Amino acid sequence: MLRRRELQAWRVLIAGLAVWPALTARAHPSPAAVPEFGPPDCITVLDKQKSQVFAVQYFLGSDDTAPEPDHIMLADSKTHQFYAFRGQLAANDPDYALYPFDPALTVPLVLPTWINQDDLLRSEKANSPMIAPDFTAAAIGGDTLQQRPDLRGQWLAATSQRVPITVAQSRLGAIWDLRAVQPGIYQVAAYIFSPPYNGWEPRPGIVKVTDGMRDVPAITLEPVDASLFAGQGRKLTGCVNAPSGSQLRAWSRPADDPSAPWQLWATEPLADGARRFDLCYRNPRPGRSGILQLRVSAVSPSGDETAAYALDQLTLVAQEAACTESSKLCCEPLSAATSEATATATLQQANVSAGAPAPPPSAAGASAPTPAAPAPAPPPPSQQQPAPAAKSGCSIAAGAERPLSAWYALALAAACLRAFRRRSCRSDTPLRVKR
Repeated sequence: MLRRRELQAWRVLIAGLAVWPALTARAHPSPAAVPEFGPPDCITVLDKQKSQVFAVQYFLGSDDTAPEPDHIMLADSKTHQFYAFRGQLAANDPDYALYPFDPALTVPLVLPTWINQDDLLRSEKANSPMIAPDFTAAAIGGDTLQQRPDLRGQWLAATSQRVPITVAQSRLGAIWDLRAVQPGIYQVAAYIFSPPYNGWEPRPGIVKVTDGMRDVPAITLEPVDASLFAGQGRKLTGCVNAPSGSQLRAWSRPADDPSAPWQLWATEPLADGARRFDLCYRNPRPGRSGILQLRVSAVSPSGDETAAYALDQLTLVAQEAACTESSKLCCEPLSAATSEATATATLQQANVSAGAPAPPPSAAGASAPTPAAPAPAPPPPSQQQPAPAAKSGCSIAAGAERPLSAWYALALAAACLRAFRRRSCRSDTPLRVKR
């Protein structure tokens, strides 16, 4: 016999299904439909000597052109336009942050959701209290792509016109004219104009533009999300396209302070013709605790340097644990004593606390015993990081092991519906459903 609470939950669920059509018919307080770019290559190389245009392919499941009650309808509302950025875009709900490829620019830049003052003023003129009562051009001020001084030189318009959000238009692709584009590294992103809920949708991977005279190194870094115990190493992998004689540099800094200086912890030569790289970041013994952000840069013999960022975080746990080689963990010993010293100095710079006392001088260099079964206890909840959810789905916060109840099923359905309405179910914003 079902418990009373579960019976009530089923009644609420049935009532919710009854009003589902009304919910889906309402306007969503979010950008219009975003383009789907599919899985392009991690690095797309474009030689201007061979082709002077690049067709950006994208897909749409359906048209999105109909007016909505809480959207300000202008002649160019519900449109896409494509831009190229000299940096890596990262979701930072409800906005996006730009991490410049230039390693000298160490602070991420928040992307505005407005392009210029003309868009702002036209939207304000067409607005009314019944449409977007909280929107005013004065509240945005000069926070537009064209007016922000910190973004100058970091972007260019890949297409000059806004195009309707239709399946027919998506089949034509977006044509990027490369004739005036300087050789370098770019990430393409779609701008969704649907005031006042504008937004961005980055194209995965990066684009390398060459002209036969300058070969700028290109590099990407795959996610590093993991909890790293003392004595374990985290594999850092990614794509690379760089001239012969280039080298890799690996850096870390505390994740809670984007203005902190990056600390160099590894420098390695890059094999000629390499298209992938593999590094190992180790949490040395005695272990340290903290949350780090990582980046890897590729440096060419001419001095050109491009940085790639892990858009998630690496959690260090002071407790020691056995290391078993896997797709994430690397267990090879440190190549030199300086490697451990460098990692330790990085953590001290990050102001993270030591979870275990340093060994006495007489024991320096001695390896600590590997803990026996059972397996080491997991880190405290305060040190655990939620695993990223798939971009097209919803994730459930860890911590409950009971069978799925009706009440929990209802809560999960409601959370996923809210995420779908807001288009915020991203890999960096896992849903949390209380049980």
